[in-house]
Amino acid sequence: MADGSSTTTRARTSARTVPDLSIWQSYGRVGGGLTPSQLSQAIASADGGTPRQLIDISNAARQKDCHLQSVLGKREKAVASAEFELALPGSKTRGRQLTFAASVHEAIQPKLSALIEHLAGAVYFGFAVSEIVWGRQGTKIVPVDFIHHSPRRFEFDQTTRKLVWRDDSMSAGVDFRAKWPGRFIVSQPRVNGDVPHREGLNRPLLWAWLFRNWTTADWAKLAELAWKPWRVGKYQKAASQEDIDDLTSIIDAMSSSGIAVLPETTELKFEWPTGGGASKQGSHAEFIAAMAAEMSKAVLGGTLTTEAGDKGARALGTVHETAEASLVLADARHVAAVLSSDLFAPMTRINFGDK
Repeated sequence: MADGSSTTTRARTSARTVPDLSIWQSYGRVGGGLTPSQLSQAIASADGGTPRQLIDISNAARQKDCHLQSVLGKREKAVASAEFELALPGSKTRGRQLTFAASVHEAIQPKLSALIEHLAGAVYFGFAVSEIVWGRQGTKIVPVDFIHHSPRRFEFDQTTRKLVWRDDSMSAGVDFRAKWPGRFIVSQPRVNGDVPHREGLNRPLLWAWLFRNWTTADWAKLAELAWKPWRVGKYQKAASQEDIDDLTSIIDAMSSSGIAVLPETTELKFEWPTGGGASKQGSHAEFIAAMAAEMSKAVLGGTLTTEAGDKGARALGTVHETAEASLVLADARHVAAVLSSDLFAPMTRINFGDK
């Protein structure tokens, strides 16, 4: 271009279809006391086509568990970092189409990695949706931006089982692909082979995360008590409930002040923990590690690319790397197929017609 301006400045951005939400409408807060019953209820709601609560828990789990974030991020970024090539079919491709393909490749290249990483994240939630913002570049219509929408803004229609857009304020879902064709890129990979609204790794991963979260909390409480003496108070049989409550308050206050004033009718003893704590800590560590290994197996197909093995780690690690590479290749092929059908096919029809 003669003036040297960028593709972005040349393109006139079109209007978006799905608007942004305010910050407080963009997520749901999940507390720290989640129970198996509450997780089961969220899964049941997702089974009915409304995955919003389960998605909120899935996001919270990823933000709280370093291992979960690590294995999911590793798989997503492996796909996003793969080499990308825009290949036109057949040998009869005209020169103007080749020129157009090259300009499109240049236009979307800066945004492509984020787009692929978002679409690869469908493995966790079961689906991922990105909106295409079309604009004009010279005489052609090209994508000038991609808006990556949160999965909590979508659900499944109970009758048609189609993925529909439905925010909290909407009374009914909208079949966004039918209403605005050529405006959305939707990834719905096969993960476990169930019906579409039950796909995704978040269901098995959330159980492992929940048990890890519990065990870590118990271990932290144990660590807090590890070098504190047990304070034991004795009272006489004739003591009133008020005397017992006062003794309890005195013992509790000693944990912060170290000072206690006791009546003659009570006795206070200090007992330091013995070696029994070590085995309890070991049990906590083993269980946390076991749940991490389950996460690695579910996401990466093995454990030795994230944790060291006991025996034959090098040889088995190579096997696990091969399995991991197979998953990444499958993800990359799926994303490539989605881009071909949802991005490049409509772009070609818009600019060159159906032929």
